[in-house]
Amino acid sequence: MKQNFRTIAALLALAVLLGLAGKVCVAHWLKSRLTERMFSYASAPAAPYYPLTVLIADRADVSARDAEGQTVLHKLCKNTAHDVNRANIDYVLSKTSVDINAKDKNGETAMHGAAYQ
Repeated sequence: MKQNFRTIAALLALAVLLGLAGKVCVAHWLKSRLTERMFSYASAPAAPYYPLTVLIADRADVSARDAEGQTVLHKLCKNTAHDVNRANIDYVLSKTSVDINAKDKNGETAMHGAAYQ
């Protein structure tokens, strides 16, 4: 699994470094795939720690939003009952520049999700 993420990240870096005008779409597509995987892992009841850290290290966009306007932090804070989700939250807060005050379409921040638990 780690090799797959690293391959995607290497292709993304190569497309950006080469500055190929037509290939920039490929770079955008690869980054969006990393971000989609990050959201799918973060939405799980007990989000797996290792895949999320690899996706974030491979430059998945932690400030991206889903259809409800939620960031990955919103998703993780909705289910804080599992220790692994707390570890993921710590990782996202310490290793990224995610906006902790980001509001979803309902005007709720990630802290609202944590408070509902």
